[in-house]
Amino acid sequence: MDAFKEFNATILTFGQSSSIGYDVNDRNTVNAVGSSNRLMYIAMNQGSNTPYTGKSGHAVVGFAYTRLMNSSGFGRAFIKICDGKNSSARYVEIDSIASAEYWEVNFS
Repeated sequence: MDAFKEFNATILTFGQSSSIGYDVNDRNTVNAVGSSNRLMYIAMNQGSNTPYTGKSGHAVVGFAYTRLMNSSGFGRAFIKICDGKNSSARYVEIDSIASAEYWEVNFS
């Protein structure tokens, strides 16, 4: 919240509680980034199957969603994130961070 104050942005955050976020999954991700005024603050150090295992306290911002389908109808879903470690955004497969949790950040 303090980071957004630096840019005079007013936000509200939502999770299951102030200390527990929502589960990262396809349905929640589509809901969270389905509006132009919402972001996902994702705590990536949850569980052992995340791309950020061992990086205690690391979080990323999710801001877009896409699903790719092959000709057989098999699909994979991705969240587009900024992680502060790369100079450009990148996609992370939702299944790879399913044990993470997130908080919705809504701009008013």
